[in-house]
Amino acid sequence: MTARTAPLDADPVPGRSLLRRATFVLFTLGALLLDALMTVPPAADLEHGHHFTAFGVWHTSVGTFVALMALAYAVLLLRRRLPLAVLAYTGALSVLLTFTHEWSQPLTGALVCTFTAASLAATRRTARVALALALAATLTTSVISMGRLDLGTLFPIALVGTVTWAVWLFGRREHLARVTAAGLRDRLEEHGEEAALQERRRIARELHDILAHSVSAMMMQAAGAKAITHGARLDAPDDPRLETVERALSTIENTGSQSMRELHRLLGALRGDDAEPDRSDVTSSHPGLADVERLAELTRQSGLVVELRSSGDVVRLDPSVGLAAYRVVQEALANAMKHSGRGGVVEVFHTWLPDRLQLQVRTRDGHEGTLQTVHSSGTGLLGLRERVELMGGTFESGIVGEEFVTTAVLPLTPVPYGARVGGGG
Repeated sequence: MTARTAPLDADPVPGRSLLRRATFVLFTLGALLLDALMTVPPAADLEHGHHFTAFGVWHTSVGTFVALMALAYAVLLLRRRLPLAVLAYTGALSVLLTFTHEWSQPLTGALVCTFTAASLAATRRTARVALALALAATLTTSVISMGRLDLGTLFPIALVGTVTWAVWLFGRREHLARVTAAGLRDRLEEHGEEAALQERRRIARELHDILAHSVSAMMMQAAGAKAITHGARLDAPDDPRLETVERALSTIENTGSQSMRELHRLLGALRGDDAEPDRSDVTSSHPGLADVERLAELTRQSGLVVELRSSGDVVRLDPSVGLAAYRVVQEALANAMKHSGRGGVVEVFHTWLPDRLQLQVRTRDGHEGTLQTVHSSGTGLLGLRERVELMGGTFESGIVGEEFVTTAVLPLTPVPYGARVGGGG
């Protein structure tokens, strides 16, 4: 059983994704404003209240400089896609601003990128690279801002390094929390699948206990009755009724044996057995169109007239499509036996086309039944529709004039679901 792992940045709570994006943009704007505040000189040092010399060579206004910084900090919006690259860029920009402005020490942008890079780093090596880039940027800006490195400046520089390391730790903690949450979702999904599998197995056991016992008892009684009938035929070899009874009992025994095989196959699928079926035995273990003649013979023994008609060149079918075609005919004949009564007429048409097979079963009333009750429950026909559509075919059924007509058009091989809905993604 394979769990489907969601992306680490996926949020299962509806509406929270928009909040996360808004928070992301707000942090970017906050980093811009704080670093601009740390870079622009105090009001007392501004010329005419709003001009100063930026980068030591450019005489500009505060508004123009902040607009330039906004363009430079727009790169921070890409920090989730390129965390290390944006961190290196922001760190270099902080060093440049600190080196060219004696009053400047912008660290907010670098710290924001440090948190993002640490939280998104998939491996410890990548996380350590992010920490090294962050410390290189913040410690360098601190040394430049202090103008020297001695015992007097050691404490503030160490404090900046500690803050950087703490931000990196918070980012790693966020990463760990997301990984843990994703693991919990996967485990919950695994537990749900396991619970569903256990429930299917429990249902399979109950079905086996009920149906297998009943069908086996019917088969044993039919075999015993056939043995008694065979003995009675020795005493009355000319009585045709005994031969008819013996043939009917053989049919019951053989049908029960086939039903048991089908039951075990379906219960295996219900239990979710992992054993790969033997593909070489598909055509022999699963009925197909070759078995329709035997199915028609069984139906004739119930008093119906069954005619099989075929047109076109016979083409090899995929075993799963052949099974679906067999089930269509089987359900149509079963409905005919239940509703048309003795003397009913059933015509089964096989129309072979180059790329598909069309099956049509037409049923007319006998003298003891009526087709108006064919859809009394509709469960069997609904199952047929689902089976045929699963193969990529079409299914229709209903009363046309005095006949009940069932039509199924099947491809020669199952059509993948993605091709049916337009080719997938």
